[in-house]
Parts: sequence; structure tokens; C-alpha cells
Amino acid sequence: MNPMKSSSPGQRLEQAIQYGRNRKYAQAAALLEGLITEADPPPSALLYLGRSYHALGEYPRAISTLRSYIRTGDSGEEGYFFLGRSYLALNLYSRALWAFQKSLEINENSQAALTYLAYTLLKRGDISSALTCFEKAVEGDPEDQQLYAGYMNTLFLQGIREFQQGNLELARDRLSFIEDKGGDSLLLHLYLGILEREVGSLSKALDHYGKAIKLRPEDPSIRFQHAEVMLLSNRPDEAYRELTYLVEQSGTSIPVEDLPSLHRLLASILFEKAQYRRAIFFAVKVLKETADPDMHLLIGEGYRHLE
Repeated sequence: MNPMKSSSPGQRLEQAIQYGRNRKYAQAAALLEGLITEADPPPSALLYLGRSYHALGEYPRAISTLRSYIRTGDSGEEGYFFLGRSYLALNLYSRALWAFQKSLEINENSQAALTYLAYTLLKRGDISSALTCFEKAVEGDPEDQQLYAGYMNTLFLQGIREFQQGNLELARDRLSFIEDKGGDSLLLHLYLGILEREVGSLSKALDHYGKAIKLRPEDPSIRFQHAEVMLLSNRPDEAYRELTYLVEQSGTSIPVEDLPSLHRLLASILFEKAQYRRAIFFAVKVLKETADPDMHLLIGEGYRHLE
């Protein structure tokens, strides 16, 4: 006689849970599949079976099983939470949102459901709502470093969106907050450099471009933007030294005073390096200064590569 078969349903359920804790998901699923076919199985057997299927990557089976568990009426928050995770694994974001929201309706203090809701909103591109959820989740568990990183990344994305929408002061506040909390990425300093320049804080802009150059000293576009702010700051000697260095590195004989030609050069260099967004940025600068069919073509090709 199979000793597991002779044990009680509760004992077999506990054994399946132990298999799951030990990451023996296939054994857990096999045990639970037998258990749910018996008369009056524990309702939570469906929950743990759904979780086992999820761990095995069998997401459709996990969804079907967890929906059956919810229909028993004994689900509580857990059924909806784990259902949401399986929907999320299949990129079914609307259904995942519904499931996580249902979980939070049952237990508004569920840190796990709130965190997954935030990530799902971020996946859908609803950055503002995701940020609100992350803020609340971080308040609930400020020591969770992975959660905090998700919050900071979302705050950065929201700052970029504010920048794109022309809300420069708000964008600067958000990105400056990230820097104050230890942020030190290339993109962060580049955006802050642009923002500080736009709002007239030229010394801060120079500081950010200087930090960006330290992070990527070989990038000519950063050095050029640095030189432009030096010119605006009445520091022509330093600006011309930077521009002269750029011209020498490019192997051309462009006069450093010829900014449209330098913009054109940078657009071409960045395009060749597949940095299409930044190439487009400098190509647009050229077109603001002079008619240039080649820059129109570069912009079109750049957007084609970004599609």
C-alpha cells in the first residue's frame, strides 16, 4: 500500500506544501492532482496546485486551477493574488490588474499585491499610477531594496515623461530627488544637464555634464553639450579647448566656430554608432540653423530604426 495514499488529505496537503518549499514543484503537483480528485478535498489544494503549475511555467493550467479555487468561495486575497501573477506571466496586463485589485479589495494592506500592481501598471505604461503604488509600497516596506529600486526607476521614467511634456521644473525636481538619494547614472546626469540649462542654472548644468563626461569620456556629444554651456556661461576659452579637442578627434578640419557643421558631424557620428535618438537630436539642431536634405534623411532613418 502507498503510505501517502493511506495518509489523511490534510497530511498529503502538508506534504505537497513541503515539496513546494523545497522547490520540488512537479512532485507537489502530482500529489495535489491526486488529492483534488477525491471526495471533499481541502479547498486550498487548488491554491497550491495552481501555484505549483505557475512555478513549473504552466501558466494556462495555473490560471484555470486558481479560477476554480476562487469559485470555491474560500479563496480570500491569495487566490486573486496568485491568479494575477499567472496573468502577468502571460503579459495579460488588464486581467492581472483586475486580479491584483481584487486581492487588495479583500486586504488593502497586502504588500505583495500592491507591489505587483505597481509593476503591472508600469508594464502597461501607466507610469503615474505605477509611481503612486510604488510610493505606497515603499512606505510599507522601506527596507526592501528591490522594491526601492523599482520605485526609483519609475520615478526616473516619470521625470522623463514630465520633461517630454514640457514640465521642466517638475521634471528637474523628480530627477534631482533621485540624485539626492544616490543616483549617479549617465542618463540621469544628461537629463539634469539639459533641464538645468533650460531653466537657466548653467553652473549646475556644467556640473552634470562634467559628471556625464567622467562616466563616458569617449562620447563626443556630451563634450559638445558641455562646451555649449561653457559658451553660454561666458567661458569661451574652455569651450574652444573642448571644441578643438572634438574636431581633432573627428579627423576633420571644421572651424570650431561653425556650430551647424559640428552639429551635423555629431548627428552622423551618433547615427553610425546606432545612437539614433541622440543623432536625431543633433540633426534637428542642424535643421533649425539651415536647410539640409541629408539631415532630413538621417532623421527619417533614425525613426525607422526606433520603430
